[in-house]
Amino acid sequence: MSKEEKQPTFEQDLDRLEEIVAKLEEGGLPLDDSLKMFEEGQQVLTRCRSKLEKAKVHVEKLLAGGEREAIDPDNLGR
Repeated sequence: MSKEEKQPTFEQDLDRLEEIVAKLEEGGLPLDDSLKMFEEGQQVLTRCRSKLEKAKVHVEKLLAGGEREAIDPDNLGR
């Protein structure tokens, strides 16, 4: 995904991950297709984890009484 393209939101990534898991659990896909879907799932999972980690750090700062900074939800995954 290029930098000009807008990254999916956390919710969109989570929905896509659920779709991938459902298709893989269903079975019946050729091995190559299953591997491609698994690889995509790993990429989506990595983005989700990154966004969650950034949100966690932000919440910890707020709870610690740190400086309040504006949150741009679209940039949480970057």
